[in-house]
Amino acid sequence: MTQELGKIRVPALVICGAEDKMTPPDCSRQLAASISGATLEIIEGAGHMVMLERPAEFNMSLDKFAASISGAVSREG
Repeated sequence: MTQELGKIRVPALVICGAEDKMTPPDCSRQLAASISGATLEIIEGAGHMVMLERPAEFNMSLDKFAASISGAVSREG
């Protein structure tokens, strides 16, 4: 489905653990690069289950991303 990534036209956040073995950071970098305007967050000290391993950092990334798009979404929607 990677060929479909260029069709994404909404704000996107890609979060990856720096020690993720299933989806390594390089794969997440490629994923984010394939989505126009995507934001990439790599969280140190986390693997594939970053939301469980580093919940505070994960939630901060989500909060920051949501704040960055809140005005854009309301203007577009």
